[in-house]
Amino acid sequence: MFGKLKEGIKLLKNLGSELKIRGFSARTVKAYLYYNQRFLEFVKKQPEQITQEDLKYFLADQLDKSKASSIALIKSALKFYYDEILKKNIVTFKTPKIEKKLPVVLNKEEVKSLIQAAPSYKSRLIIKTLYSSGLRISECLGLKINDLELEQRIGWVRKGKGGKDRMFILSENLIRDLNKYLQNHQGEYLFSENKPLTPRNIQKIIHNSAKLA
Repeated sequence: MFGKLKEGIKLLKNLGSELKIRGFSARTVKAYLYYNQRFLEFVKKQPEQITQEDLKYFLADQLDKSKASSIALIKSALKFYYDEILKKNIVTFKTPKIEKKLPVVLNKEEVKSLIQAAPSYKSRLIIKTLYSSGLRISECLGLKINDLELEQRIGWVRKGKGGKDRMFILSENLIRDLNKYLQNHQGEYLFSENKPLTPRNIQKIIHNSAKLA
């Protein structure tokens, strides 16, 4: 049984290759591989043997442990592999819908307080960049110095969502701060040197700054 399970997990390699070829982000590739592997460990079958009932049984088990948003991600991961790759067309059932909530929007004074409460100049600049540009955290942290055209007041997200480049506008205040920051910054990335910072660190900084503010 264990040998069959290892063989099934080995077959997931073609899933990773297909996701990369189609331009999915590294985060999505990691999540899809993780949930498909967990599913195979759960059912103890090879992918070709999987039925719709196996999928339903697994998702029903996950409903007791995960939020609706996580269930949607798990379902997407399984659907991509069993319907897109293996052409089984078995992930056709419905799962709970994600509850849509309007985001909490800060006013200008609250944003100023949040920025001022950040622990360092770089942290404040990251929050300013996120607020001014509307970038995702991963996009902001992945910015390279060469992605900015400060004289033109624009920047570029390279290979963003869907694998496409996207332009964003820079405010005059942010450009002034970036010019000051870049006088003493060395490295390939805007907010780090040889590789991007992790989103988790920035999320913690923003969370703690919000408490202080």
